[in-house]
Amino acid sequence: MMLKVRGWLLCFVWLLGCAAGVHAQHTRLVSPEPETAEALTDPAVRPSLVADAEEESGAEAEEQLWLGPSVELGYSRFWLGDGNGGGLVHAAEFGGFIPLPWIRLGARAELGVRDYTLGSDDLVARATLSIGYQENQRLGRFVPYIAGVATYGVVLGTRFDTSLSWPIRGLGFEFGSALRLIKTVSLGVGLTYTRATMDGLAFNLLLFRVSLGL
Repeated sequence: MMLKVRGWLLCFVWLLGCAAGVHAQHTRLVSPEPETAEALTDPAVRPSLVADAEEESGAEAEEQLWLGPSVELGYSRFWLGDGNGGGLVHAAEFGGFIPLPWIRLGARAELGVRDYTLGSDDLVARATLSIGYQENQRLGRFVPYIAGVATYGVVLGTRFDTSLSWPIRGLGFEFGSALRLIKTVSLGVGLTYTRATMDGLAFNLLLFRVSLGL
């Protein structure tokens, strides 16, 4: 009988020892070091720790921003005078660009409507290529750029019930900036000046555009 009681006591003591060991191990894992605990409770140190954590989270957010090629959907507006007081063009755009270390390569297609004073509106279709400089990293979410542009297209219209077409071409420059919103999504604005010719006439085109990068 005494042996049986001693056996149960030994088992009980062994279980208590195991429980104490597990508790001690858990305490070492979850309890902060004394220096860390004092830093967390020290009013003078705690704000700096919070600021460091915010900076780290901000840096992680910046790293998640897309720095590669981008597709753009845009709207542009410019004046292509018809000689009678009209000529305002509203156009939709589809294109994109490839940012290289110090170079921005871009292309876009444009389809729009030109107001014609003396008849039905004209249809404008153009393609534009651009090459220039883009600051892609040092300004964080802001991505300014400046580029030279070359454009070629056609204007389709009707004059006295006759369908006509006029090629349009030109060279110029463009500058603007994009704001990275989240990951691959950005919002951009740009201003383009082009010296263009159409039907033997020269035009100074000042184009304003807004775009959504995807």
